[in-house]
Amino acid sequence: MNLALKFNNNNYYPIIKEYLDIITNEDDLNTLEGIDLFTSRFTKEEIIDSIKRSNIIANDEILNNCELVITYTENKKVREFKVYTNDDIDYLNFESMEYLLRNVSNKNALNRLNNYFTSKSYMSEDLIEFASILNNVSIGQLINGYLKLSYKSRRILKDYIFNEMLIKEEGKVLKRNNKEIQ
Repeated sequence: MNLALKFNNNNYYPIIKEYLDIITNEDDLNTLEGIDLFTSRFTKEEIIDSIKRSNIIANDEILNNCELVITYTENKKVREFKVYTNDDIDYLNFESMEYLLRNVSNKNALNRLNNYFTSKSYMSEDLIEFASILNNVSIGQLINGYLKLSYKSRRILKDYIFNEMLIKEEGKVLKRNNKEIQ
């Protein structure tokens, strides 16, 4: 795992500890969880300003237009996670387990999660196994299955629920006879 600047498709510049004057000895930029803990303490602007102070990239305009991402290699492909900073407070405060417990009887939501994660062959085994039990699950099984997930799998699940399912649920507008219902 690497914290990186993404300039355009498949053009990444890895960020190492020495490029960040805001990092502490306790911060770990080698794991997804460590990077998430670090980036959640700062805004994107604070992280970019720290990179600017290191003078590794001289052009401020380039830095201001790049994207912070977390890169990793899986199946010989570079993949990425979005970086969530202190600017993304809604995401940081969102709890996947709470969402799952609220929707344990919502077969549509659980089916959607099951279908998405079990249809992707590149997903980790623990996430595929967790998704496959969602259709016939008790609250106890749901909690136990969730707790067995790796941090990476929990992050993938949270990203999907927050960025795909919640946005579509909140964006629904009921219509009857071509008129919106409030």
